[in-house]
Amino acid sequence: MVARWRLLALVGTLAVSLVLPAVSADSRKEHKKVIQSVAPEESLEHIDVFAGIERGVLDVKMLPQDALGGNLLIENKGEKPLNVDFPPAFIGKQVLKQFPMQPGAANGGPGGGGAGGQPGGSGAQVLGGGIGQAQNQNNGAAGNPGGAGRGNGNGLGNGFFSVPTDKIIRVAYRSACLEHGKPDPTPRMTYRISKIEEFSDDPVLAETLKLVASGEHDPQASQAVAWHVANKLSWKQLGEKAIPHIGRPSTRYFTTETVTRAQKLHATAVTRAKEQEAKSIASTNLSTESASSPGIAKRD
Repeated sequence: MVARWRLLALVGTLAVSLVLPAVSADSRKEHKKVIQSVAPEESLEHIDVFAGIERGVLDVKMLPQDALGGNLLIENKGEKPLNVDFPPAFIGKQVLKQFPMQPGAANGGPGGGGAGGQPGGSGAQVLGGGIGQAQNQNNGAAGNPGGAGRGNGNGLGNGFFSVPTDKIIRVAYRSACLEHGKPDPTPRMTYRISKIEEFSDDPVLAETLKLVASGEHDPQASQAVAWHVANKLSWKQLGEKAIPHIGRPSTRYFTTETVTRAQKLHATAVTRAKEQEAKSIASTNLSTESASSPGIAKRD
């Protein structure tokens, strides 16, 4: 009996020794190093980030640091390096964990959902912003959304990055919350990026998020504008918004100066939205005129 057990143990050891190298090799093959954004290579094919996600070529994770920004992890799952193009601004929605449906959930009874990912829960606020201009490799791309990252001379383009197949690119983004009253994002949450149109078709909001993405403005003022446009909070409501404290008086969420800066930013966003609308109308009219213009008869 002892000899039999020894033989079985020897066979088991040999089997494990044959399997482990293969498993280790596969693990090393699948592991990809996370690096900061690299300069785009003009010789590479360009792909829109959303088209890449839809085709399964790209995997993009949005990891918030806080309400004002965080990092994108961009993985190229294809067979060749690509230049990934980003729009001037986008939104981010929290990826909620799925839990089994509890009794009474369908009728809104106990266990019927709420924050934290239960069915029916809405999760944290939707974020809006973007990567703005070229990220500075020592600031913006290192996870500091407030870094300057403008005119840094590192050769990065505005809104697109070269993504190899053997590494994951990390790019910083700047953001503002778009659903006042819901929880703020935290580093423990994972978001997915989406087109702005999936949240709102308001052109003023689109221009507001472009301003947020640029990183050229006071983040608090940008947040005030975002709530004003997306959630229709008045300037008076924003000015009166307070942060409660235990054992001491509450403090204002936005200072008077911040609200004033926010109003100026809003005016800029409205102006830009009108300019974009005028360009769109002019382009449509030109196309219509070209299509309806009679051809010139050729004379003998």
